[in-house]
This record gives sequence, structure tokens and C-alpha cells, in this order.
Amino acid sequence: MTFKFDEATANQIRSELSRGEKDLPESVLKTIYDKKLFRLFLPTELDGLELSLPDALRVIRRCSYVDGDFGWQINIGSGGGYFAGYIDPEVVQERFSRKEFVIAGSGIPAGTLRKSGDGYIVNGSWKYCSGCTYATLFTFSCVTDDGKLKAVALNPDQVQINEDWDAYGLTATTSHSVVVESAQISEEMIFDVTRKLEDWGYSLYDYPFLEFARTSFFATISGCFSHLLDELEAYSSAIAESQTEKHFFLNRLIGTHREWFNREMEDYEKAVDTSWSELVETGQIEDETLKRVNSYVLDLSRRVHEAAAELLFYTGMTGVQTSSSINKVWRDLSTASQHVFLKEYSQE
Repeated sequence: MTFKFDEATANQIRSELSRGEKDLPESVLKTIYDKKLFRLFLPTELDGLELSLPDALRVIRRCSYVDGDFGWQINIGSGGGYFAGYIDPEVVQERFSRKEFVIAGSGIPAGTLRKSGDGYIVNGSWKYCSGCTYATLFTFSCVTDDGKLKAVALNPDQVQINEDWDAYGLTATTSHSVVVESAQISEEMIFDVTRKLEDWGYSLYDYPFLEFARTSFFATISGCFSHLLDELEAYSSAIAESQTEKHFFLNRLIGTHREWFNREMEDYEKAVDTSWSELVETGQIEDETLKRVNSYVLDLSRRVHEAAAELLFYTGMTGVQTSSSINKVWRDLSTASQHVFLKEYSQE
């Protein structure tokens, strides 16, 4: 699948998010809804696009190339579609098919779930709930009284948003903290991401959740890095006449980073393509294939961040001005790179 915005739409989105916005403008949200960008991972039966994982990742990467805030919200907002395979099918049929449906939440087990009469009571607080200001459903991880891990789905009126997101990048993602106090839910609003209830004829819900999330997050980072390389080339061209030596140095450095990045991305995408093909054709993914996918994501996330920092070092004051496009891309890339799923801490 090939997906692209017309240039006018891409420029409009980039322009509207270049001023340090604290939320997605209504015009940008309208574009997302109209193009079904929050529905990449929903089946056609639920009015979704039902993309293969490789195709969806390319869409997220393209959106992230347009703008980091925009791409991150597509990554997070569409990613909630994965839960269509695990939440009660009747709830999914009712809630997920709505045009403006989108999930926000957290997989960190920072809440509690306890039995109360015919239902359950949820309490907890979770950080970094991207897209919380326009979410139509929230999902959170909780611990039960007997120590089991469960996920819950809550309505927006059961969730209190604390507007505390203050990172230097991804400023328009509304990744605020949220609090839930004694929210009552019924059995069908509890689910387990290790127990699929309905596949909707869509192989995605059999793709392991950790790798699904990691590849989605990396799509944002890789899209931002491609954008950064292009911004740096434009910057280098603009200084050619006045600082020839710096121009040629930067061009060589950009070329070196672009060469290894394109080479590694080609190999990485082959690994993701293979994982998807194995799943569709045999119903499972070989352990070695998943190991390659994870290895690429973790290694490239680190290397891309390091390469971006090195390139920024040679941009002088332009690179540190918050009004510059180079700085905007860098801040978004750097912030996205901090997600816990993209880290692995070895004790060796």
C-alpha cells in the first residue's frame, strides 16, 4: 500500500503544529477522522482500514515525517485498535465502529481492580496518556486483589485529566496524567491482552503485543529522523556560499548517516515483512524472526537518537532555537525515543 498526503495537506499540518501547540487543532483532528488514520488497525467490519502491519507502519512513519506530534498521535490513537481482538465483542461492535472513536490510556499497572457486588471498582493514576483530551474510551492496566494483571476500559466521564504534560518535545500530544477514583465497571469492560476473544478475520490480533507496540513507536522515530535529514540538507544548502567548509562537512556527515539508515531500514522492514508473512501463512511467527524484529527496533532506536544528536551538534545556534524546524524535529524525535518499550537494560 502507498499512502501519502497531498503536499498542501502535509504543509498545513506541519504549519499548524510548528508553533508549540498544546493540543491537536480541530482542523488536524478532522483530517485524521476523514482519512481514518485512527482506524489503521481496525477491521473493515468496524469501518476500519484493516491494514497489514507493514503497511500501517509505513503510514505512521509518513505521518511522523510530516510532523512528530501528528505521527505520535496516529501511532497511539490507531494502536488502541489492537484491543478490538480482546475486549468483549459486543462492546467493540458498539464503541469501536464510531467515526471519532479513539483510545487513550496506559499499560503500566498503576491501578487496582476489586470486586464489588455485581461489578468492579477501579482506582489508580497513570502518567503519559497521549490523546487523553479527545479519547472516547480509556484503557488501563490494573492489579486485582489476588495479584493478577488485568486491563480495564473506562468512559471519559470516569477519568480525571491532570494537565501536567511539559516535555520539550511532542508538545501537542496531551500526554497528561490521569486519575480514576472509585469508578464502577461491569465484567465486559475487563479484558486480558493474552486472551483473544474475537479475531474479526484480521491477523493483526495474533501479532504479539510487545512487538506490535515497539514497531509502532519506532515508526514515529524513523519518520522523524528522515524529516530531520531533509531539514539538515536544506540548512546545509542555505549556508553553502558563506561557509563552504561547513557546507561540505555537513553534506558528508548527512550522507553518511542517510546511507546507513536507509540500509538498516531496508533490513528492518524485511524482518517485519517476514514476521507478518509467517503469521498470515502459518498462524504463528518464528521465535528467531521476532528476535530479529526486537533487535532491530532496540538497536536502531538508540542509534537514530545518537545520530540525530551528533547532527544537531553541527547546526550552531539554529539547531537550538525553538522556533527552527530543525529543533522542532529534534525535540519530537528525542522525546519519542524515551518510551520504556524502546529500552532494554542489560546487567551483563
